[in-house]
Amino acid sequence: AVLGEALKDDPQNADAATSMGYLELRQDHLEEARKWFTQAVRLDARSTYAHYYYATMLMESSRGARPPDEVEKSLRTAIAIDPSFAPAYSALAAFYAQRGENLEEARRLGVQAVQLEPSVLAFRLNVSMVLLRMERPDDAIRVLEAALKIAKTPAETEEVNVRLESARRYQEALASRRTSPENPATGAPRLRRRSGESPPENSETPPALRRRTGETSPAESESTAAAPKKAPAHGPRDMMSGKITEVNCLLPSHMDLTLTSRSGAVHLHSENFFQVEYSAVGFTPEGVLKPCTDLQGRRARIHFYDLKGRPNEGELISIELEK
Repeated sequence: AVLGEALKDDPQNADAATSMGYLELRQDHLEEARKWFTQAVRLDARSTYAHYYYATMLMESSRGARPPDEVEKSLRTAIAIDPSFAPAYSALAAFYAQRGENLEEARRLGVQAVQLEPSVLAFRLNVSMVLLRMERPDDAIRVLEAALKIAKTPAETEEVNVRLESARRYQEALASRRTSPENPATGAPRLRRRSGESPPENSETPPALRRRTGETSPAESESTAAAPKKAPAHGPRDMMSGKITEVNCLLPSHMDLTLTSRSGAVHLHSENFFQVEYSAVGFTPEGVLKPCTDLQGRRARIHFYDLKGRPNEGELISIELEK
């Protein structure tokens, strides 16, 4: 009541708006809390908590998408107001990791949060997430192994173990991709021209990279038969052409995308986007494909396995980008 009266008397009272946001947050009224913290920030509140909660709630609302620039501004303001406030450093590290930029700075910010509050498990988990984003699974695993030692409850121990298992799978997938003859220099998939298309005269792409997995050249076909892929038990193979309208990735290598056509939309998933086969039709691919950022908005023909009992969902097999 007192805060309400204060805001009634002075609608520009940033401190009162911050306090209202905190009260609503404690009662788990998230939308109301978000409204008050937003108002406090717009009133230029000099409160670490106002800027921190505004930024983290804004990040949460944009989960699966690119978080807006306002998040960075508010977290940096929170740090400037109180340089010892560890959660703001960790949140800013997560912000950069989610956007896939300034990753070395994200690592430093995450480490600083851990140094300020070594007993907080979440800060160590954030550092491991950043390291995975940097394709440094060995370091991420070391961070997670150290985090196991400070886990206080069975639930925390289980969470760390789940992340450790995921990081180790990513480590194996990355090592396999880096040693693959298709792309020895990087862990990212490389686009290939569709079989049967002639490369440009100045193309430096080795011929082996232009054939799709499982296809053979005339010279090879007499002596080598491609081993067919064993289809998962979840359903038959399917194909659909359309526009990739949404792409979301989660560490270490999970990808969800939506393919939209005149007949509707299908939601497709891969546990490991390194294992999805990528190719191109009607144009010459350039450089290394980054699936999480390069696919959205492109037209494609996608092969996938249907999921039994789950219409309009599937497991990704291959993505054939069209001009």
